Amino acid sequence: MGLERELEALRRRVRRVAKVENPPQLSVHVFNEGEKNPTGDSPWELSIMIEKKRPLIDQANSLDASRFSRSSTSK
Repeated sequence: MGLERELEALRRRVRRVAKVENPPQLSVHVFNEGEKNPTGDSPWELSIMIEKKRPLIDQANSLDASRFSRSSTSK
């Protein structure tokens, strides 16, 4: 009889501790810049946008930098 009581107490404890809900489904969406964001309305979704490669020096700065190149400096 004592063993049955212990087993029933353990069952009650497991029911109390066991997770009642299913965990949310996490998802990650990776897309390139210019594409449509595929994210839905779920707060458990993460979207990562891969940006296009940008030039290291823009056009205006490259014109200013040409003043300091070796060919423009004299002896």
